Amino acid sequence: MTAGSLPADPGRVRTHVYQPRRVSGLLLLSAVVLNLGAVVMYAAGTEYGLVVETPTYHAWERALLMSSYVAAALGTAVLEPALAEAGAAMLGRLAAIAFPMATSVALVMEAVTFTEPEPYALIVVAVLLLFGAELLLGVALLASRLVPAWVGWAAVVWNLAWPVILSIVSPGEPSYPILHAIPLLMISIPLIQPRRQLSSLPA
Repeated sequence: MTAGSLPADPGRVRTHVYQPRRVSGLLLLSAVVLNLGAVVMYAAGTEYGLVVETPTYHAWERALLMSSYVAAALGTAVLEPALAEAGAAMLGRLAAIAFPMATSVALVMEAVTFTEPEPYALIVVAVLLLFGAELLLGVALLASRLVPAWVGWAAVVWNLAWPVILSIVSPGEPSYPILHAIPLLMISIPLIQPRRQLSSLPA
């Protein structure tokens, strides 16, 4: 049997498929999909009245959004070892800590809105924590070069700019979940791509 005909090493195949960066990318992409699902349901029900928003409908809408926060936190946690290996151990750890903190506050905020009026102070804290967590992730990715530099810069600028913009144009309603999905989408795609494809992308 020639060397070219030897079967692939199963362990090597599993390592390639289940690389932390790729698993992280898939989790972050799932967070984006869940977020978009919740946004579409909100727009169809509350915003435009295209469907009757029953308690069950509302529960599914908020459950999708809550699941997106959890998926994003898991994706960042899985990525932490890869960030550490790439030289961004401290920033990766900070991002991995910040996401669960932001997720916990966001979950409490969503749970409270099921039965009570939206608590403005809690919403502001949750939104700022979510932006801050994504900002830390963007800085960590910039330091590690796991993704093209423009992705890291875009995430940093996005999460610095939008809290300021919202405080000016929408001070009474600071929560726009779609704003948290866009940076995750930009980050997830290069993480999912094989390294040989990533290396060919422009910095």
